[in-house]
Amino acid sequence: MAQILLLGQHGSGKSTLGRELARRDHVLFLSAGELIRAETAGGSPSLRRIADDVADGKDAPEEFSYGLLSRALSDTPSGRTVVLDGYPRYATQIARLNEVLGRPPEAAVLLEAPTELLVHRSRTRAICPDCHEIYGEMIAPTRAGECDLCGGGLINRPEDDDVDVITRRHRVWQKEAHAIVLGLEQLSQVFRIDASQTPQRVFEQVRERIPRQ
Repeated sequence: MAQILLLGQHGSGKSTLGRELARRDHVLFLSAGELIRAETAGGSPSLRRIADDVADGKDAPEEFSYGLLSRALSDTPSGRTVVLDGYPRYATQIARLNEVLGRPPEAAVLLEAPTELLVHRSRTRAICPDCHEIYGEMIAPTRAGECDLCGGGLINRPEDDDVDVITRRHRVWQKEAHAIVLGLEQLSQVFRIDASQTPQRVFEQVRERIPRQ
């Protein structure tokens, strides 16, 4: 099983890239945010508190997050490539991630773009709550407000329009990014990709670099 990490600030296009790789190359795309939202939806008060913290730009408990990842990986057929978004968030979590994966990842893709652009993307994107497809200026739905894939109504998550939440997420990433990249470079390849390009161009460049099985 090849395991690839997607790294970058909020709005850099990790989810868009991961979903496109899943569609075209049949990899399994696992998003920390989506795993957490699915687990906490309509749950107990403690789960709702976790959901509220994540929506406010804070971290879910580490044991909770890696427990969800471990469970998702255990259900993955052997030999299938897995692409992970949202792990790790801190350099200190790299060793724990390797433990959950069973070995270091084969590669990591670092999506880089100016913060101003990423904030704009976050504030203008729309998401389908049913299939989680993401739309924005570069990927517009055929019909306004309607998902092309499943026909669901598109929404704007409140946290995506909250400048304080977006700024908090970016501040955490900028503080940790250098140490995360350095830590991963000691274990596997890290590919830097210009995320200000079109999603299609980003996909093509990533596809040329990452190992696939």
